[in-house]
Amino acid sequence: MSKAIREAEQRREWRQEHANAPHSVSTPASESSGNTLPAGGSSGQVLKKSSEDNYAAQWADESGGGATENGFVDRDDSSLSFTDGTRTFTITPTGASFSFYQAETEYTISSADSIVIADTEGLHFIYYEGTTLKETTTFSPNLITLYALVAVVYWDATNNEAVYVGDERHGNVMDSATHSYNHLTFGARYGNGLGLGDMDVDGSGNDASAAQFSVANGEIWDEDIQVTITDDSPQNLATIAQIPLFYRSGANGDWRKIAATNFPITTTGTGLAAWNQDTGATWQLAEVGNNDFVLMHYYATPDIDNPVIGILGQNTYGTVGQARTGAEAELQGLSLGGLGDLTPEYVPIATVIWQTSNSYSNTVQSRVRSTDDGDDYIDWREQRGAGGGQGFSTVYADNIVSLPPGGDEYVTNIYWDPTGMAPVYVHSATPPTDRLTSNPPSGYQVIENIYWDVGAAGPAFVLGAVIP
Repeated sequence: MSKAIREAEQRREWRQEHANAPHSVSTPASESSGNTLPAGGSSGQVLKKSSEDNYAAQWADESGGGATENGFVDRDDSSLSFTDGTRTFTITPTGASFSFYQAETEYTISSADSIVIADTEGLHFIYYEGTTLKETTTFSPNLITLYALVAVVYWDATNNEAVYVGDERHGNVMDSATHSYNHLTFGARYGNGLGLGDMDVDGSGNDASAAQFSVANGEIWDEDIQVTITDDSPQNLATIAQIPLFYRSGANGDWRKIAATNFPITTTGTGLAAWNQDTGATWQLAEVGNNDFVLMHYYATPDIDNPVIGILGQNTYGTVGQARTGAEAELQGLSLGGLGDLTPEYVPIATVIWQTSNSYSNTVQSRVRSTDDGDDYIDWREQRGAGGGQGFSTVYADNIVSLPPGGDEYVTNIYWDPTGMAPVYVHSATPPTDRLTSNPPSGYQVIENIYWDVGAAGPAFVLGAVIP
């Protein structure tokens, strides 16, 4: 039960008790004329129980409407930073102070607050418990439901640098259950902009311009956090985008970051483009074959320094057509290891097909190639990703049909039962007149996406709103 509901119930009990109570018991003698309200108070205040005793009440400011959920009152009141050399995360007031709620209590911080994270490879979740800034390397829904989450850092303990520093200062209006649900199902969502431009597609591999592009300003939404991505604030995205590249390395597949340059692709070996190879024993950068193709996947994220990142492809291809055909499967099947808990925070915006050749003379011996459909790149922005560790899945529902073998029936509709927590299948021996849809009756939920959860070895469902 929310605090607002509890307070309303307490006020109702107070009124009921006072309706039957003698005025001489509940009021001072000076108010024996019938006024049963406590003295004092100010305009706009409400009555609250001050103890468990009968008739015990006092005037107080109203705090309903979810205003005491865990989170920050105003994200603009603070800024975040991270120093690699000392592993120090800092949150600083942009004015006199910033405030947040944790466990239904408001806390105000009026000076910079820091924590030195442990020198441990992987994710570090930074949060407030009371006025104490803490960290943990294990994600738990309790970070959302019990504490005020501030940021998440992926720490590269070998090279002593943060691969990723993500903003997690969610507001204090959205309730924790909704926050957790959105994080684990829908994940972050595309807002606007963020298209690739200034591309010399299929240009000469001797020209730098054939291996460069820009990224337009735009927005994504990480639940209630509106992430605005703007050129030079702080990442350089206009004309020639400078994008850091992520790849996995070593026996554990730890994540590493290649610093941004004027080329959103990297090389290895003799200087040809690199791909991220899993040999079975180790992860490594491997050279793409001469004249072959590799994919690079680009994402918008809540990273405080470089919100647009690239992840190296994990396969190579012999033709443009093979690369285009493999793009969706590769995007959905990326092996994410230690970044898996962050996938709901990332929004895929584009996959670019690159060709590399030792006959090209630009710095990266590579050029951007158009798709077999003639597009400059594969645009994922309008595709809806699934959360819960499957943040790169995309929806292609236009051609889903139900074609049962003899003796079985057609599935004509599928939706979610929020009470039974299970899918409901509508089936018929009569062939449907249209493709399979999710069209629930009142009280049930739309199923927006279905994908296969490899870890759970079963189907997973992305759910929409309950139909009123």
